[in-house]
Amino acid sequence: MYEKITQIIRDYTGEERPINEETNLVTDLGLSSFDVVSLIGEFEDAFGIEIPTEDIEELETVCGIVDYLEKITA
Repeated sequence: MYEKITQIIRDYTGEERPINEETNLVTDLGLSSFDVVSLIGEFEDAFGIEIPTEDIEELETVCGIVDYLEKITA
């Protein structure tokens, strides 16, 4: 799960610096709120799920994304 998520982030951002569990989408990668919503759409497509708008706040770090997606796809 972690590898797939980091690959989606890399593909979306073009980021070549290391991405780890503590990487924050906004403060570390400089994503705007629009970028975060677009990236969430990428996760939804990749995992065949729908993430409610109110849950997006939980998805600030790679670790938070992994935990959330593991919880809802289990």
